Amino acid sequence: MKKFNGFTIFEILLALIVFSSAMAFLYGLFSSSSQGTLDSYNETIAYTIAEESLEWVAGLGYERLNEWCSDSSTITPDELGISVRAPGALGGGEPFQDITKVTIDGGVGKIDYPEDYQNFERRVVIQKIPSANLIYVETTVQIKLGFFKKGRIVLGKLVGAEYL
Repeated sequence: MKKFNGFTIFEILLALIVFSSAMAFLYGLFSSSSQGTLDSYNETIAYTIAEESLEWVAGLGYERLNEWCSDSSTITPDELGISVRAPGALGGGEPFQDITKVTIDGGVGKIDYPEDYQNFERRVVIQKIPSANLIYVETTVQIKLGFFKKGRIVLGKLVGAEYL
């Protein structure tokens, strides 16, 4: 009887099944890792936009924010993307603004965000708390197209006359 030094079809099929299973596992592992990295990246951008707008608006000072709360017609929504909420009102209904449409200096200056920021929109709301002489500034940032686990980033800060 002659002896063959090769693999049988059964051994080859078994090796292909094991190899395919291992590759499917590694593909799933790498794709979920890539999605997690992208999610973290988008979340970081959202926090950056929220923190920037929160600090910028809060930095305008109590007097100016108080004036805006008293007469919201002095704010150009296209300019800063700021909404004024009535004292004691619940929030969430204010519109979001595309991050690429934010301007400063009376609409003259445009903020040039990096390309990766173009996929986000924000909402900045100021609300007067009359009993405490405080203004609550709230910034919400969400992604327009795409996904990140938290969905939205919401940051808030109190600005008061006595804290200037």
